Amino acid sequence: MKKENMYGVGDFSDEFLWEIGKRLRKVRLSREMKLDTVVAMTGCSETVISKVENGKYKSLKITLLHVLTEFYGIEMTQVIPSKTDIVQNTSSQFS
Repeated sequence: MKKENMYGVGDFSDEFLWEIGKRLRKVRLSREMKLDTVVAMTGCSETVISKVENGKYKSLKITLLHVLTEFYGIEMTQVIPSKTDIVQNTSSQFS
């Protein structure tokens, strides 16, 4: 049985990671940045950034999130979903 976190789901659920990635991709695209620009400016690999943006980077750490949000000039709170966001998105995916 998975240990529950503050979101009431297993540690960093797929929905949680997907929502963070979606929000980061939205910021990048709104700034008309290509992935290779982010790679060059942050030192993160293209594979890692792509996996983060697609919610498939299971070992996401706060330090990586900090690097990306600092680079984009946004607060981490802008990309970290609330429990309500996760519940609403999960519900809408299956309705």
